[in-house]
Amino acid sequence: MWLPEPAADHYHVYRDLVQTLPGAYGLCWAAPVPSTSVLDVASPPAASGFFYLVTSGTTLGDEGTKGFNSTGMERANPAPCP
Repeated sequence: MWLPEPAADHYHVYRDLVQTLPGAYGLCWAAPVPSTSVLDVASPPAASGFFYLVTSGTTLGDEGTKGFNSTGMERANPAPCP
């Protein structure tokens, strides 16, 4: 569950294994998500875990940022959700 973004009409959820951090920021896992929550019934491999990153989307096809890195640069999104 996450807080709503007023300009969003849907969300994109990225997921990946914790050990891929900090270099990766997730692969498209669920999109479009019309609400501010989604249920993941999958289990990560033993001794691991999942992380999630949520971006907002609009009917114009815009997608919000994946955030900023420690140097203040916007994170790239080489494989955005469709």
